[in-house]
Amino acid sequence: MPNGVYPVPRFRARPAHALPLGVRLRVWWHRVELDERLAAGEQPAAGTLLRARAEQLASRAERAGLAQALSDAVREAHKAAPVHGSRLPLRRREIRTCQEDILALIQRLADGRPIDVQGAAMVSLLLFDGAGPLYRAGDVTLRFKVRSARLALDHPDEFETALPEAA
Repeated sequence: MPNGVYPVPRFRARPAHALPLGVRLRVWWHRVELDERLAAGEQPAAGTLLRARAEQLASRAERAGLAQALSDAVREAHKAAPVHGSRLPLRRREIRTCQEDILALIQRLADGRPIDVQGAAMVSLLLFDGAGPLYRAGDVTLRFKVRSARLALDHPDEFETALPEAA
């Protein structure tokens, strides 16, 4: 379980327009820091920017956007690398190597079941961190990050209901 024995609250995502414009702008400005805190397992308190970001990540639109960005990365990995471009270069071979794991992550984001925002924050960081394994080699492999995010998306409640059935 990604959070040990501690329960993770479910977030009921509000539509993006339900948040005041000032709050949406502050969340957008601090989204990397907020995603890092959520990915580390910090629990958001009501009325905070962290809570607003958690609600965004749990929304259907944000999940669809994350899934689409991952799909785009997989599609780009099968094309020839551009000679010139303003985008960060993808690690195409690494993406193709763990394509099945990425597709499983995309499917889990799109399946409509409740998610743990910790996993969604991990996916967001994977996609938008230019120093991460999607774009650069490092200490942690892309496969490890993708599988970790996929496992973190599952609610601990799902494990509790599945354990008696498995026994």
